[in-house]
Amino acid sequence: MSFTEVSHEEKTPAGRCLGPDPELHRPCRPHQRCGPRPDHRDHARPPAEPGHGRSSARPGDHGDPVTTGAPLVLLVSSGQQLYREYLLSQLSGAFAVWLITDESVDWQAPYLTGTTRVAALDHEQVLAAARDVQAQRPVAGLLSWDERYIIVTADVADTLGLPGASPAGVRACRDKAASRDILRAAGLPQPHSRYCLTPDEAVTFAGRVGYPVVVKPRGMGASIGVARADSDADLRLRFQEAADSSLQGAAAFQHGALVETFLTGPEISVDGRVVAGQFEALWVARKSVGLPPHFEETGHVVDAADPLLTDPGLQDVLQRAHTAAGFQDGMTHTELKLTPAGPVIVEINGRLGGDLIPHLATLATGLRPGQLAGEVATRRAGEATRTVCQSAAIAFRYPDADLTVDRVTLPELALPEDYAGQCVALAAPGAALGLPPSAFVGRAAYAVVTGPDAQTCRALSETLAQAVTVQARLSAPELAPV
Repeated sequence: MSFTEVSHEEKTPAGRCLGPDPELHRPCRPHQRCGPRPDHRDHARPPAEPGHGRSSARPGDHGDPVTTGAPLVLLVSSGQQLYREYLLSQLSGAFAVWLITDESVDWQAPYLTGTTRVAALDHEQVLAAARDVQAQRPVAGLLSWDERYIIVTADVADTLGLPGASPAGVRACRDKAASRDILRAAGLPQPHSRYCLTPDEAVTFAGRVGYPVVVKPRGMGASIGVARADSDADLRLRFQEAADSSLQGAAAFQHGALVETFLTGPEISVDGRVVAGQFEALWVARKSVGLPPHFEETGHVVDAADPLLTDPGLQDVLQRAHTAAGFQDGMTHTELKLTPAGPVIVEINGRLGGDLIPHLATLATGLRPGQLAGEVATRRAGEATRTVCQSAAIAFRYPDADLTVDRVTLPELALPEDYAGQCVALAAPGAALGLPPSAFVGRAAYAVVTGPDAQTCRALSETLAQAVTVQARLSAPELAPV
């Protein structure tokens, strides 16, 4: 294995789609349409060699985003380009990044010092890859923002003596059933819940606690497989959906479903960093959900001046929850319901939030979540300095039916003064999009709006998202707008 050190250049490769990083794109002004299009190239993976895989040095002709001598971090999986590239860009601005992945490297290359290709992102192969890199140069930290790999990342960090969430801490986040028990034992308010292996067991439990109930897979994210049930018949149907959805996730969390009482009130998420067990809230996102009885996340808004950031009751709940989970060092994304009795944790995720929420935080506050994640992973966390104070909202365009995309047309932007926006197509021609329960997170496009008022940003982003036109092939051969 070898790699090449190259000097930092303040430029980006010509002709590349860089994703929604505000420092890589000029801000979109009113009456302007912009945004990257999906990469339509075939990303089929060639077979990897067994063992700890093939490694490659980063080519020196892309312009290195880090200075020579920057601390090296290992990143386990980069995630999808349109949802995670901005994080990799931010991380590589302060650290040398070595990617451990089971996929071929394409758009990630300009941000990397090196890569190791493994056949599978399991403990033994990730550990062997990390040790290979350690044999050549010091490794300051190991991290992942991919939900699928946060457990293996924590385990390998622990084995190597690197900072991390702790194996127990990250499992307390990943396993929703165990998380409920841990938080309840710590005296934190929790819904009545039970992990059920059969529909009959679920119906018996619901009969005891009363409807409505929420049914969810034990270990999935992004609200995949989550639905409300109002009767025994509903529950049997939703239980099977959740159990089927669980098969997409880690083997340890497959089969069965978690059934719990329905919590009332608006839903929020809080992204924060944990340093030596101490939690610090960094931003709050207020969530919009739709497509009932499922809970698809249709949008979010981040306000730099959100009063919840300094709410003592919320801070107490978050600190107690992270302490109970045993989470030591890392970034977390905690979802809560603001019930009439106070904030109740829905789940803690042991990584940065998805749905471009950290991107909204950058737009609203100036914080750089990718860099912050690297600082926590290497015990270099300093002051989280906010350089912007505004709001940012995102709204997703879902199809109206299950379909195959022919074309996504983005609207012209016509926004009020002091507001800026961006529309981005997520679905390429030929992509199959579906609605729950046939598919989850089946989005055609999104719209982001920034400006001084949070509710105005939300309303404008929703208007732009709904103005996206999706032409598609339905059951008939003709094209139909939806």
